[in-house]
Amino acid sequence: MDYIDILFFHSPFGHAEIEDDVWQALDDLRNSGKIRFAGHSISKLEDTRGMAEHWAGERKIDVVQVVYSLMNREASGLISQPGEQVIGVVARESLANGFLSGVIARETEFPKNNLNAPYSRDEIDECVSYVEHLENPLKKYIQTITQESLIWFFG
Repeated sequence: MDYIDILFFHSPFGHAEIEDDVWQALDDLRNSGKIRFAGHSISKLEDTRGMAEHWAGERKIDVVQVVYSLMNREASGLISQPGEQVIGVVARESLANGFLSGVIARETEFPKNNLNAPYSRDEIDECVSYVEHLENPLKKYIQTITQESLIWFFG
């Protein structure tokens, strides 16, 4: 491997967590061609959105990674805003941890080591109900919720 396309740092919750030497190291890595882009992977949008906007404005980051799907559109404002600053966006959890895959039902039980294990029975029911009630004018042409999710995402 000659270089890394995007080097993300994950979920700092305060400006002070990223020291000046880290920013310098990221610049050095970009300038040397070891990485193409530096990015901020956001886990709690409400806690870190301001930092991402600030760092993008200072050109410290080139990309943000956000949770974004038919079930979680919280990052819509941030996604539309980076275009003004010419910054990339990488969406993750676009099938909502499997809830938009069509394989999770109300009776689904997750193993203890599964990402979805913390969901309560009520939360699973709520997510499944949400998926069942999605409205899409193309529904008659779409055979699975996965197709619908991806068409929405890329549409």
